[in-house]
Amino acid sequence: MPNLHLIYDFANESLPQIWLPPVVFFIAGLIVLIYHLNLSKEEDGVHGPFKPIFPGADSKGINTKTKGIVFGALFTLIGCVVPLLLYFSEAKMFQFYQRVCKDKSYQTVQGRITQFHHSNSPYHDTERFYIDGVYFEFNDNTQNRDGYSVGTFKSDPLKQDLFVRICYLDEGKRKVILKLETE
Repeated sequence: MPNLHLIYDFANESLPQIWLPPVVFFIAGLIVLIYHLNLSKEEDGVHGPFKPIFPGADSKGINTKTKGIVFGALFTLIGCVVPLLLYFSEAKMFQFYQRVCKDKSYQTVQGRITQFHHSNSPYHDTERFYIDGVYFEFNDNTQNRDGYSVGTFKSDPLKQDLFVRICYLDEGKRKVILKLETE
C-alpha cells in the first residue's frame, strides 16, 4: 500500500458563516427604524440632512414616519429571523458530521480511482468516480458545507488511477466525503 497524505478532513473544519450576509438586513433595518423613530412631526416630510425613505403622506394619510418605522421594523425582523434559521440549520448539519467524525461512525473504502469524470463546469456538472465499486459524485460549488468538494481547493487533487482512502457517510442518494487521503 502506498504512503498516504491527508488532503481533507471534515473534523478540522469550522462552522461556515453563510448566515452572516443576511445580518446586513438587520443593520439596515435598525438604522432606518431608529432614524424614523427619532423623526419629529415637524421633520416628517421635510428633507433634512437625510432624505426620508418614503417622503410625504400617501393617499391613505400614512406619513413618512409611520412608513419608515414599518419598513425598518420589517427589515430588522427579516435580518434577525433569516440568519437565525440559517445558523441553526447549518449548525445542526455541521454538528452531526462532526459527531460522525469524532465517533468514527463512517465507512471507509480504499483503492484506485476508476471511471473518473472531472467536472467541466462548477454549476452544471458533477465530479464522479468509483473506488473499489463504491460510487462517489458531488458538485464542485459546495465549498466544504457538507464534506469534500473540489471547490475547497485551488486545483483538483483527484485523477484517474490515483490510490486514495476515503472515509464517507452514506446518505442514500449521495456519499458525503468526510476524510480524503491520497498517495
